[in-house]
This record gives sequence, structure tokens and C-alpha cells, in this order.
Amino acid sequence: MMERLPRLGDRFHLQKRLGAGAFGVVYQARDQRYGAEVALKHLVATDPASLRLFKREFRAMAHLGHPNLVSLYELHGEDEACFFTMELVRGRSLDDWLGAGATGDLRSIFGQLAAATDALHRAGLIHGDLKPSNAFLAEDGRVLVGDFGMVRPTDPDAGPVPRSHGTVAYSAPELWAGEHAGPTADWYSFGAILYEALVGIPAFDGDNLSEIIAARTLGDGPDPRDHAAAGERDPSGELGALCAAMMRRDPEARPSSGLILEVFGVERPGRTREPKVFVGREPELQRLRELLDGSGARGVWIEGPSGIGKSTLAGRLARRLRREGRLVLEARCHPGDALAGRALDELVDGLVTYLEELHRSELRVILEDVDPALGALVPALRSLLPRGRQEPDERSRAARRRAALESLGRVLARVAELQSIVLFVDDLQWADAGSGADLGAVLASLQGHRVRLMATLRSDQRGAAGPAALERAQVGAPERFALGPLSAGAVGDLLRAELGESIQVRAEVVSAAEGNPYLAREIADLAELDEVPEHAKGWRARLIEHRENELRPAGRRMLHAVALGRGPLGPSALIDACALSEGEYLAELHELRTRRLATARLERAMETVEPYHSWVREAVLETIPEDERRQLHLALGHALERHGGGADVVARHLFEAGRVDEARPRALEGAREAADALAFARAADLYALALECGVPSEQRAAVERARAEALVGAGRSHEAAEAHQRLARLEPQRAPEHERRAAEQLLYGGAIDRGIARMRDVLARVGVDFPTNKVLSIARVVSAQALGPTRRLEPSVVDRLVRRPHLDARVDGLHAATLGLSMTDPLPSAHLQVDHVREALACGDPHRLARALCIHAVQTAGGWYDPKRTQRILEVIDALVAEHADPRIEAEVELSRAGVAWMEGRLEAAVARSERAGVLLQGEACTGMPWHQDTRRIVALDALEQLERWDDAEALFNVAVADARERGDRFLEASVLPRWGVTRELRAGDLDRAAVVLERARSVWGRQDMDPITLQIAIAEARLLVARGRLDDARRLVEETNTRMTRSLLWRAYFYRDRWAMARAETLLAWLAEHRDRGLARQVEKLLRGLEKTGAPVPMATAARLRRTYG
Repeated sequence: MMERLPRLGDRFHLQKRLGAGAFGVVYQARDQRYGAEVALKHLVATDPASLRLFKREFRAMAHLGHPNLVSLYELHGEDEACFFTMELVRGRSLDDWLGAGATGDLRSIFGQLAAATDALHRAGLIHGDLKPSNAFLAEDGRVLVGDFGMVRPTDPDAGPVPRSHGTVAYSAPELWAGEHAGPTADWYSFGAILYEALVGIPAFDGDNLSEIIAARTLGDGPDPRDHAAAGERDPSGELGALCAAMMRRDPEARPSSGLILEVFGVERPGRTREPKVFVGREPELQRLRELLDGSGARGVWIEGPSGIGKSTLAGRLARRLRREGRLVLEARCHPGDALAGRALDELVDGLVTYLEELHRSELRVILEDVDPALGALVPALRSLLPRGRQEPDERSRAARRRAALESLGRVLARVAELQSIVLFVDDLQWADAGSGADLGAVLASLQGHRVRLMATLRSDQRGAAGPAALERAQVGAPERFALGPLSAGAVGDLLRAELGESIQVRAEVVSAAEGNPYLAREIADLAELDEVPEHAKGWRARLIEHRENELRPAGRRMLHAVALGRGPLGPSALIDACALSEGEYLAELHELRTRRLATARLERAMETVEPYHSWVREAVLETIPEDERRQLHLALGHALERHGGGADVVARHLFEAGRVDEARPRALEGAREAADALAFARAADLYALALECGVPSEQRAAVERARAEALVGAGRSHEAAEAHQRLARLEPQRAPEHERRAAEQLLYGGAIDRGIARMRDVLARVGVDFPTNKVLSIARVVSAQALGPTRRLEPSVVDRLVRRPHLDARVDGLHAATLGLSMTDPLPSAHLQVDHVREALACGDPHRLARALCIHAVQTAGGWYDPKRTQRILEVIDALVAEHADPRIEAEVELSRAGVAWMEGRLEAAVARSERAGVLLQGEACTGMPWHQDTRRIVALDALEQLERWDDAEALFNVAVADARERGDRFLEASVLPRWGVTRELRAGDLDRAAVVLERARSVWGRQDMDPITLQIAIAEARLLVARGRLDDARRLVEETNTRMTRSLLWRAYFYRDRWAMARAETLLAWLAEHRDRGLARQVEKLLRGLEKTGAPVPMATAARLRRTYG
């Protein structure tokens, strides 16, 4: 009767039993999702050790691909109900072939077996149980090696190895003697199989196990040449001599892999090279160690592009730490691993292995008072838990999981009292969200304990579900270690170390690798080609072309489709578009994945496929002929439409296929759907696609208008400005409105000079002169503060408003100018704000008046530090909002209060108000307000830095910079880089990186005029110069900037005057700490007293800190 298997819905349908081993049964099954026949290995043993070994078999081999190794696909299950799928081999085992007389071409059969064995060794693995029943002769003529349950690493420092000695009749004597077993152990087993094929009987046979083991451990194995030839067998020739050499007792006396392959006429792929060496990364290794030791439980994430050497660097440090006595628990995530909690699961298996080695008394202390639910979360622990703790209680599943994770944290904390722990998670990007959250929860409970996390992560996958969930769950952001490229010299040293000192490393190879070790190795294998590409992209295209030639036609077509795909593709669409037959998808996906051409992500039982790296996509696209490209685009468009693809993706493929009439309506449909879902960036791009497809003239203005609104909503200010300028030409009757919005968007996006030029024209049309004389602007503002309309403004003004719509355009123009300039050019903004408030009162629209007063409140707080007047303005705003509720105004009011709190130095309130404004701005009614979102981030980030809430500042900074760069927002990026970007690098002690960030801020902003952002850049530069010890340069910069401040009159705004005074005093005090200058000391004393007299919290606190620091 067939065993009952765990099910993932109705996905796997069992067909027949194929065989059974020590702890698993293998079935032929149909994968209903892909329509493929697969082999399914089901774990039937229930003991914890078997479960760990079963999972380890999959995880060790899932990354490998070779024509002579059975491909492993996916690992599924929960608790003991565990199984994985793999390539279905139709044929017979080598055991059956030997029993039938071992007829056929021995050199071909054993040549393929040797190629499989060598492939394992090149991957750093030993099979550990090579025998006839674990190898198969397929119907297609291939020989495949399978059953990897005893696989172990070749490096003895790479972690625990299986305790099994393998099968006595075939395993090497060093395994039985307790000696270290290297790759030659597999060649010994290979020799035993070859002996049986040559002679017709096993090399070791009999009933007395002890005698067999003793005979093998004391001397060489039997020599097949002692037997006479029989039938097709002739053990006396070259194969007999090789067989005898392979079964020598001394592992060092056995032949090398290269010699064995040569005897069988097998060519190794690529050049013969030594195992991967460690070159050129010692400084990074030291820096990584320092970060890890100082990171706390939140740990270090090593980030970088694929192939840059993240795993090698982390693995090197892990081995070094293990030799020093630390407990290193390792896990490697894999996209085919569908186990719940996969990132945590392998770490816990390593923990159980460690606990099993402890003395019972130590184990009792570590497992004392653990929650019974821990046994359910970690089945492997059940055998170690005290009796009476084995059964879970009746709590909810979520409650049991929380309790189990808390207990796991306690267990790790107690182990850490005995031995410092490092949790090493490789390829974190493939972790699922659930395991990321679980790992984060455990780490959050380990603050203050000797536990560190070290994870590797592809930099283009930082937003993947697992890493994102981990970062949300743990306490504090991780330290991020960006691993850069190797130097050209180090790349050359690496290749010479692996290929041999006599190898001439061509300069073109080193240059083309661009510091990527993986690419360097791959390109070096192609470097003997006659034609030398002129640039790096040429080498990469050649590399991809070389790999494509090794693929089957179905795999090549699938790779091309994945490269052409607009984002990750689901299996159903891929199978349809590529016209794949049953079973081809899984086989070709495994081939693409193991060759690092494509990758598949499994999340919530949904699989998507995409190119392994962006350069792979680019290089593949260069190889696709134009006719095939169009055909594939058409096939993808129709396939995605049949399988639920979005209208936007379908439209793009149809457009690329030249089917513009089919693409246009789908693009418009997708754009409307995206806009309704508030996905404005996608909507804008789809409207652009529809326009490119050709929209009828009577519809063009409407589509352009919809695109302009989508660009505003997406915060792509520069593009939005261009769109409104086009609309001004298309709709002359609405030209003034479009010109105003174009100028407004330029100012919002940080194109200040262009925005001012356009805003002059806009204001001139409504009878307002743009201020050009800064002295007159100051006089105007001072006069308004004393005599202007807000001097005695009261909440009762709400009842006296008289509506005058003809003034709306004038108010809107003034609002765009004052808001757009408020954070970048405050003097013209304040000048225009006088007219803005007066005209808003006159027009009588509560919405427009509330907007004007929101700006006025912040300018009053920052320009004059007049809390009473500021509070009165806010009261009027509250009255307006109470009478005329509007979500957009509510968001602006909250942002205004955040700005006021920031200007007044109430930093905690500024952060809280900013967060509240952020929530309101995310509402559906607040679309098209990216400037406000930018400003609230700037306010919060500045306040967080001053509060020294470093982790919160880091998280907000990363989001802000990524968003700014994606949208091309110069205002936001230039605002945050010199504030937190430079501060972060100075805190980390990376002065070179701080200089890079500072230079980026300068280039992004690009203005020479003294404004708040230019001032902040100067402050950051002074801090960097002091950190470098260049005190004279710092003093010179401060004095030059002070002169510019005076000339610009920016100092007349108290907020910026005080901010500059704080930075100037700190820089000059640093200079005075090394020099004597009484005149300068008096100037600094005057600065400090001025700060103390402001009455503002931040300047006063800064003055006190500086006096304590410098005396």
C-alpha cells in the first residue's frame, strides 16, 4: 500500500514507488503545477538526525548543476513531513547493470561517472557514499550520480560532516579509520566500482564485516590485474592499472582527478585551476571583523553584486572564527527551499548538533524552563528536551510560535555564556518573509548577549521579502558592509594563484572583469579566443554566448524570454510563451539556475523567474536576433494576457513586437488601473507608451494631461514640468495654469534657477514682481512682521472671509513660489509670502488661506523665533480646518507643526509630527504631494540626527535617498546627503566614503549661490576637514563661508544664523585646541554667548556641549 504523503494542495500526484533507502522512499510523481514528471524523495524516518541529514542533502546539492548529477528541484514540508523533488531518471541503476554483466562501453560509462565525481569536487564537496546503487544509466545514454545523503565539504573547517562511514564494500579506508577524508576517498569508491566492472565480482565481499574493514585499513585494495580476462572484460590493461592505483591505502598515493579524467578522455570545463583562493581582501576581512564584533545582535549584512565575493569573504571569516573557538552556525538560503522558516531552520539544525555534543549537566542548564512549544518549532530538539516537555499546549498557533521563538532566544543566550556565537546566513535574499521575521524576533531578544549575525545579500535584492521582514523585526538596523570590486592587481593575483604562476593574465581580462572575481574566472576561461572584444560588455556578451551554446534549444529560448521579460515571469506564462513540453520547464530552469543565468524566487508558493543579474540580461539581449526578439515579445504578450499578466506588461510586449494597434488600448487600460491603484510612476510610463503608439489627435491632450498628473503624483518633478510645458502648447486656453504648474514642479524638484526663471513669468502675468533685491526683501518682511496682516490675526477671521474667485490664480502663483522656495531660497520666499498671506485673506477661500498660513507659521518660527505669534497663526489654521475639513489641508497642517517644532528646537515633537504627517500624506486624498513628503523626511532626519537616534535615522535616510534617486529629485537627495549621509560615514570612521558622499551632494545640487543646502554642504565639509586633521583648511573654509553668509543675507533668518553659528563655533574651537589666537578665542566666546541668549533649546544645548568639550 502506498504511503500517505504530505500534500501542498493538489500539486504532487504520486504514481508509483521507485525505491527506498535508509530513511527515505522515492516515488515517481507528477508535478501538476508544471505538468512534469519528477522523482519525489519522502522522508519516512522520524528521528531528528535523519530529518537534519535529509534537509542537508538537498541544501548541499541544490546549487549544483551538471549533466551527470541528478538535479534537485524543491524542498517541501513541515516538521517530520518532509520531501524534495528531483530529476526523474528513466533507466536502471549501475548496480543492475553490473549484475547483468556490465556490457557496453566502459570508458564512456566510467568517463561520465568520473565527470560527475570531479564536478562535485570542484564544487568543494565529497559524495561520501559512491556505489553502484547510487549511480544510474539513463535511457538517453547519460550516467547520473544521485543519493547525496552523505555529502560533506572538502574543507574540514567548513562545518560538521555526516558521521556515517558510507557503504563498507565501496567506501575508502580512511573513513573507517577515523582519518580526514578528502576527494580521493570518492576516487577509492570509484575504483571499487570499476574493479567490479572489470573483474565481475565486488572488490570486497564476505560476511565478516570486521575482517573486511581490517583488510582495507591495513593495506592496498585488490589489484584487478591479478584476474584473467573474461568475455568483454580485460582487467590487465590501462583501466586495470588505474583501478589498482585508485584503491591504494594511502590517499596521497592515489591518482589525481586530472589524470583520471585524462585516462577516460574527459575534458574539464574551463581551465584546470586550484581551489578558490583568498586574494586581495585582507583589509575587508579585518573591517568586517571589526564591524561584526561591534554590531551587537543586529549584526552585519555584507552587500554587493553577484559574484563579487561576499560568500567567500564571509566564509573565510567564519572559518577563522571557528578555529578561534567561536560557535559558528551556518545556513545558506536557496530559492528552491520551500520549508517554512528556511532561514532559521538550518541554523537551528547546527545548534542541535552542538547541543548533542554537550555534557548532560550543561545541556540540562541550557534547556531548563524552555517552553514546550519549542519542540514543535524545532523537532530535532525533542529528543534533548526533558521528559514532560514534549507535548505542546492548547494555545493558538501564533502564541505557540511566539513562545517557541522566545525559548529559542533563551537557549542561544545560555549557549552564548559558554561560547560566543556567530549566526552566518548566506544568500539572505532567498529567505522567505516568515523566516526573516522569526530570525529578527530571536535576534531582538539577544541584545547584550554574545551573539552576532553575519549575512550575505545581493545588493539588488535588499528589498526582498526575507531581508525586509528581518530588518523590521530586529532591534536596530544592521551594519551594512558594502563589498566593492577587487583592484586590478588583486584580480591578476587571483587568476595567477588559481591558474598557476606561469599563466600570462591578459590585461583585457582583468579590465573586463571590473573587479568581480566570478567574472574574472569565467572570462579567463575564454581569454584564448582569437577575437578580443574591445570593452567589458563585449567579454560579457562572449561569455553569455559561450554558455548559451551549452544549453539545449528549449533552455536557450527560455533564457531569451526571461531576458526580454518586463520583470519576473511566472512559470505558466514562460511555459506557454516558450512552447515548452511537459517536464522541460523544471529541467531547463535548473540548468539556467546552476549556470548563473537565471534565478527563481519562491515566495508564498508562487514562483517567479528572472535573469541572475542585470548584466546577464544586458548581455543576453545582445545575442538575440531581431526576428526572434519580436516573435518572443509577441508570444510573451499573448501568454501573459492568457495567464493573468497586467495590462501594462502585455502592452509593452505587444509594442516591442510591433503590434501598436493592439498595444495602445492595453496601455491606456493599464495606465488607468495603475492610477486608480495610486501606482503613479507606472501610470505615467504607460500613458507615455500609449502616446508613442499613436493617440488620435482629439484624445492627445487628455492623455497628456493624465500623464502630467501621474508624473506629479509619482514625484517625478522634472518630467512633470516638461509635460505641463507641452500642455501649455496643446491647450492655449489653459496655458497660464500649465506654466504655473511647470514652474512649481521645477522648484519642487530642486531645479531652482530654471524654476525661478519660469516663476518670474508666471507671477508677472498676475501682476506680481519677483523680488531681486535682498535688502528690500528683508525690509519688506520686517515691516510685515510689525504691521502686516498677520500681526493681530485671530481665529474669528474665519467668520469674516468674503469669497473673491478672481484672485485665485494670483494666490496659486504666490503659493507655488513661496512653497517651492521656502526650503531652498528663504529670502525671496519670505518676501513673496507677505503678498501670499494678504491675497489669500482677500480671496476668501479657506483652503488657500490655510495653505498660506501653514507656510507663514514655519517662516515665523524659523525667521524670528516668535513662539507666541507662531502659536496664534496655528490657532487660526485650526479654526479654518475645523470649519472646512480637507485631508490635504490636514496633512499640510501636520507638516507645518512639524516644521515649527523643528525650527523651535522641539525635536521629539518634530519627529512625532513628521511621522503623523507621513501617515496622512500616504492617504488616497493626498496624491500629488511629493514635495511635502520630501520635506517631512528632511525635518525628521535632521531631528533624529540631533537626538542621536542613529538606527531610526539610518532607516529613514536609506528610504529617502533611494526614493530621491529613483525620481530624480535633486532637492531631497541634496538635502539629506550632507546632513545624515556624511554624519553616518564620519561616525563609522570612513573618511574617504564621507568625501564621496559630500561630492555627490555637491554635484546633485549644483548651485553656487548661498542657500540652506549650500550652507549644509559647507558645514559637512568643515566637519570632514576637522576629522581629517586639516584644521587650517577647516578654519579657512569657515571664514570664507561666513563672508558668503553675510553677503547673501541668509543670516537674517535666525534658524540658519544659529545653525551656522553652532557649526562655526565647533570648527574654530577644534582649531583653537591645537593653536593659540586670543582674537579668535574672543570671537568664539561671542558666538557661544549669542547662542546662549537665543532662548532656543538646540543652540543653548550646543553651546553648553561645546563649553564642556573644549573648556
